[in-house]
Amino acid sequence: IRQYYMSADQRFRLTLDTGIRFFQVDHLRSSSFREQYPLSQSIVMELKYFSSKKIDFDAREVANGFRFRVTKNSKYVGGINKVYFGY
Repeated sequence: IRQYYMSADQRFRLTLDTGIRFFQVDHLRSSSFREQYPLSQSIVMELKYFSSKKIDFDAREVANGFRFRVTKNSKYVGGINKVYFGY
């Protein structure tokens, strides 16, 4: 489930992904019969913008306004780890 938010000046877009689930790709079975692997109550937030020196500085200021640690994330890598390696 994805929600989109846009800053008032339209320089920054924020996306929130919730209810993330992964499943192993198997062309022989219908998607309704595939085992699903939920990403344990995680919320992925992405701050998106067109990069420039000024906007990069402003983006850091925006990110610093959140009360959690900013990290890099790959939903693809997370899905591979969850489906094939169990973590």
